[in-house]
Amino acid sequence: MIERGHAYPYGAGHCETGTAIARGHGGSRRSLSEANFGLFWGGTEMDPSSPTTMGVNIDHTLTLIRTDASKFMGFLIRLSGQNGENVSTALVGTETFSKKSNLCTGGVVGITHVSSKSKERVTVKLNYPAEADLFLEVTVVTNTASNWFYDSFDLNVSGNATAPIATAPDFTNTGSSSSANLGLSTSLVFLVLCVATFSIFLSV
Repeated sequence: MIERGHAYPYGAGHCETGTAIARGHGGSRRSLSEANFGLFWGGTEMDPSSPTTMGVNIDHTLTLIRTDASKFMGFLIRLSGQNGENVSTALVGTETFSKKSNLCTGGVVGITHVSSKSKERVTVKLNYPAEADLFLEVTVVTNTASNWFYDSFDLNVSGNATAPIATAPDFTNTGSSSSANLGLSTSLVFLVLCVATFSIFLSV
């Protein structure tokens, strides 16, 4: 299916459900995973094909990350109630490069970008005070000439559920971790050589 996106440097161009990228910008819609995007609830990656159960009246941290550590430009994270619930205050952005979209009305809320500057991740807080079935839609564009990427997630807010303790992984530190491991390996080799030399010295 070929669809068209509608975005501006200062935010998503509309707040429609189902076809959150359905106008103007060009390109074909593909799933988030096809561009190495993951949506994490705490430290758990969410599955678009399986409902996620979350606790009532708890701040849930949702983080959109590109797992290959590359960056992206624009996004719209849209939340609605599957049975007409008013969720207009249930989702907030946590970074200075995100804002609440004034195009999301009728009890719907959307968090979008404030500029087209490159981003490494987007984090939002979700909190709903009652049991409900909610619908989360995530749309991302990597650059002005690229395809759009989109997935939707069914959320079940339940009084018996909690929130994960772990935080989202940091894929941007892959290189530094490798360097640290290399340094550790080098130190271990040096230590082994010192022990071997000292043993030879004692045996002479």
